[in-house]
Amino acid sequence: MVNILITGGSGFIGSSFVKRLKNSKKYNVLNPNSKRLNLMNTEEVRRFFLKNNIDYVIHTANHHFHPKDKDSKSPEEQMKTNLSMFFNLYLNGDRYKRLINFGSGGELPRKIWNDNIKEKDIGKNIPNDQYGLSKVIINNFIRNLKSQKFVNLRLFGVFGERDNWRYRLIPNLCAKAIFNQDLKLNNNGIFDFIYIEDVISSTLNIINKKVKFFDYNLSTGKKLELYNIAEKILEISGKSNIKVIIDKKKMDVKYVGNNSRIKKENFLTNLTPIEQSITNVYNYLNKNKKIIDIKYL
Repeated sequence: MVNILITGGSGFIGSSFVKRLKNSKKYNVLNPNSKRLNLMNTEEVRRFFLKNNIDYVIHTANHHFHPKDKDSKSPEEQMKTNLSMFFNLYLNGDRYKRLINFGSGGELPRKIWNDNIKEKDIGKNIPNDQYGLSKVIINNFIRNLKSQKFVNLRLFGVFGERDNWRYRLIPNLCAKAIFNQDLKLNNNGIFDFIYIEDVISSTLNIINKKVKFFDYNLSTGKKLELYNIAEKILEISGKSNIKVIIDKKKMDVKYVGNNSRIKKENFLTNLTPIEQSITNVYNYLNKNKKIIDIKYL
């Protein structure tokens, strides 16, 4: 049995990992919440690793901030929190075989986002926001370590059933369609969306393999237009009484990760077609309508 510590188990990505791995007979999953393991507390983290036998760490914990989320934390604490959590785990590196850290396309400053972001583009420019800055500091640290013990997987547009329907694009549009609301977009753009199950499968592909590099874009590399995503959701819903509304079709943002590196090393799983993954999210929310409060749509 492989012992895996999953941090951030109450969040979207972490909880998705926990659900998937706990259904497998191969893994013994430890996912303590912040009350049981405060990743900001150096001594508490040290005692945890002394007490528990951990093979691998999947680090999804993140200082959460979003202006539309009532559970958001102070944005001024993002960098301190994210760096403290990572480095407390790093200090116990002799107690596990590998740590998988989840980075973000936000490691590249938003003003130079484009539709072909490569790993080599990261680290040459400094993000203005605390979130992006914390992520690029961690990524550059892992790169410079050049240790098989640490790998940074850079995520772009991840979505899935457990994603936040209040403000995350795909589940939010699915929820609106379910409750017969028009699918309104403020602007258009080109994004790279990857289904959470593909993120999990690809992570498990890489977790115990020797790597050539120490950071990878975990992305589809596909350029998906937001307006077309909304149209797909409308088609999946089968609703004829609602429509897609967009304020402007001009491409305001392009945000796509080049995945050549991770594909070349055969770490990327066979990706779920976007139509199927969106259908999975739609069906999940449609089946669990009670979790949606329409006043937040």
